Amino acid sequence: MLMRRASEPERAPSDPSHEEPEGTLDGDDSETWLDVPDLDSSTDDAEATELEIGDQLDPLAAAGADEEAQLDVGMSDGIEETTPLDSDESDGPDDASTLELLDPLPELVDDEAPTRQANSDWLGDAPEPLPALDRPEDDEGGELDVGAELRVDETPLAYSANPWRGESLSAGHSTRAGLALSPAGLLGVAGESTLLVSLRTGESLHLAPLQEPTVRIIALDAAAQEHLILTRTGQLYRWDLLGQSLVPLTTDLEFDRVAGFWQCRPASCDVLLLLETGELVALTGATLKASRLLRNGRVVAASDCGEPRLELTSSQGLFRLDAPEAVPPRSRALPADLLTALEQARAVVLGLGDVELVGVPGVGLWCATSSDSPLLRVAGCSSLSAAAVGVLDDRPTVWIALFSELQDRSTIVHFDPLSGQVEVIAEIEILGDAASPDDEPLERARVAALLWDPTGRRLWAAGGFGLTSWVPSSRHDAAPHEDA
Repeated sequence: MLMRRASEPERAPSDPSHEEPEGTLDGDDSETWLDVPDLDSSTDDAEATELEIGDQLDPLAAAGADEEAQLDVGMSDGIEETTPLDSDESDGPDDASTLELLDPLPELVDDEAPTRQANSDWLGDAPEPLPALDRPEDDEGGELDVGAELRVDETPLAYSANPWRGESLSAGHSTRAGLALSPAGLLGVAGESTLLVSLRTGESLHLAPLQEPTVRIIALDAAAQEHLILTRTGQLYRWDLLGQSLVPLTTDLEFDRVAGFWQCRPASCDVLLLLETGELVALTGATLKASRLLRNGRVVAASDCGEPRLELTSSQGLFRLDAPEAVPPRSRALPADLLTALEQARAVVLGLGDVELVGVPGVGLWCATSSDSPLLRVAGCSSLSAAAVGVLDDRPTVWIALFSELQDRSTIVHFDPLSGQVEVIAEIEILGDAASPDDEPLERARVAALLWDPTGRRLWAAGGFGLTSWVPSSRHDAAPHEDA
C-alpha cells in the first residue's frame, strides 16, 4: 500500500481530468498519516478517505512488479492474502487457493488425563505460589529500609578555615601507587616507575632499573642503600644502590604471591610479609631469612604504618582485629555494620597507640580511640580511597582521601579521633584539557596512598595524578584543640 508523503502537493478531488489511481489515499496530510480508515464501511467516498475491500488492495500488485512494496503495519488488517516468508516469488503473493492451513489441534478429552499425569511425574509438582512481601506497618510505599549499616553515608563535611598549602613537585608526572619514608631524607615512591625522592625538594634522585609497575618500596638499612620492592604481581626484588643491582629476592622458603609487607622497625631487615593466602612470613637478618608465623586464622589485612601493628584476621567465618605486638596484646570483635562492609571490598587497617582504624574503600572508615571503646563509623567518609596516621601537634591524627568518581576529584580530610573533628583541608581536581586525547584514563584524581612526614611536617599523596604534598598553614599550627 503506497501512501503520499506530507511534502507532496494536495490534489483537488473535484478535478474531472484527474483519475484517482487504485490503492492510494488522498485528503488532508495529517489524515493521510494519522487517521485509520474504517475498514467495515462499504460506502463510496468521493474523497477516498476510506478503503474499499477488494482485490485492488493487493499491496504488491498496487506497487507494481518493478517496485518494492511499502508495508503499512498499522493498516494491513484487511488483507487476507499473505506472502510466505520463504517465498521466492517477487510478482505478488501465491493464490489463496494454494495456501494450506494446518488442521486445528484436537481438544483434550478425559481419557487423555492419564497421559498428563504421566508427564507430571518427570516435570515435578507445580511450585507453591510465593507469599506476598510483608511491609512494615509504618511503611507508606517509600524506599525499603535495609538497615542503618547498609546506608550510604553522605554527611557533608565542613571546610577548614585554614586550608593546607599545596606544594608543586617535579617528580609527580606519572601514576604513583605507594609511599614509604626512607632514611637520609628520602621518600620511596612506587608506581609505574620506582624511585627515591628528596623529602625536602620533591626531586627525583634515584630510579630503579625495573620496568614492571610496583606498589611499595622500603629501605632495609639506615644509609638507604638497600631497598625491598614489591611489584603489582606480588613479586619481591632487592635493589642495591651501591652495587647498582636489582635481583629477585630468593629465600630457602617457597611462598605464594605477596599481598603486602610491614617493616617491624624502621630501616631494618626485619620485615613481615602478608601472602595472598593469608599466611604471614617473617624476613630477618641481612640475608632476609624467611620463616612462617602461626596465627589462629587467616590474616585478611595488616597495617603497613603506625604502631602497634594491627592484623585483621578471619577464623571460621568470624573477623577480629588483633594487635599482637601491643603491651599487653589485645583483640576485639567487629561491629555488625563493619562486618557487612567487609563483604564488599578489601579492608585497610591502621594503628597509632591506642587508636585503631579499619577502612573499607568506597564504603567507610571505622575508628576506636582505646581498647575499651567500640569501633564507630566516621561520618562523611563513605568514598574512602586512602588513609594515613601520624602525630600532629602532639595529638594522634588521621588523614583521609575521599574520591568522587563523578567529578574526578579527591578531597583530603583531617580527622582528630580524640575530639571527633572532621574537616576538609585540601582538594585534588583534574581539569579536562581540550588538547588531551579522548582515551585519557579516568580517575586520575584518585589517591592511592597517603603518608605523613613528621619531621618535615608534610602530607604526601600518590595516585593517578602523580605525586603531590601539602603543609599546614601557620594558623593551623597555632589553632587550639578542644576534646569532645
